[in-house]
Amino acid sequence: MDQPPTADPLETFTLLPLSISPTSKALTSPLPHLSPALTSLSALQRTLLSTPSQTPPPPIPTNPKRSAQIQKMREQGNAALRKTSSSSSASSNNKDGGSGNGNSTAQEAITLYTYALEMALGRPGWEPSSLVREEASTLYANRAQAYMAAGMWAEGAADAGASVECKRVGNGKAWWRRGKFDNFLLRPVLPIPWLIQAMLARQLARWSY
Repeated sequence: MDQPPTADPLETFTLLPLSISPTSKALTSPLPHLSPALTSLSALQRTLLSTPSQTPPPPIPTNPKRSAQIQKMREQGNAALRKTSSSSSASSNNKDGGSGNGNSTAQEAITLYTYALEMALGRPGWEPSSLVREEASTLYANRAQAYMAAGMWAEGAADAGASVECKRVGNGKAWWRRGKFDNFLLRPVLPIPWLIQAMLARQLARWSY
């Protein structure tokens, strides 16, 4: 028996229950599966309305305020991470020393890197993707190091892998940290490819000079 022909999705109209706020102009729907798409669409609308011509501007120059805020939060996260290293060294020399202080500064660094990542990944779609990948690769790698200081191995492994995916070349630290996390997670065979890639990335960086 022949199957009935399926409807062409391009020729099918589906009425969705949508509403728009008269004040914020945000789109909402009672259907939960539409919420992510409507949230993204509303965010894009607000971004466009904030531009001088209310249309997508050229990719360059980018918003200097966003870049400055990302840089500031990254530097603050680096400072907190350095405090974590200092606290760990002090506690290793003093058995009664406070490892809690080091953990709190590691959590502070994680929070700062997370805020910076949200700003970097939240750049408007018309800004250069290469800039987003460069910022995200650094922030993911730094947050992975902060996760390592906090003893959060699975989260750190995910961030180190994300950093590598953002920037596979010239990112030896992320390759190395991903291998170290696999070692911490008692997966002795998995770190080998990551560590080999880290050594190759470091060697290629030397040859480039």
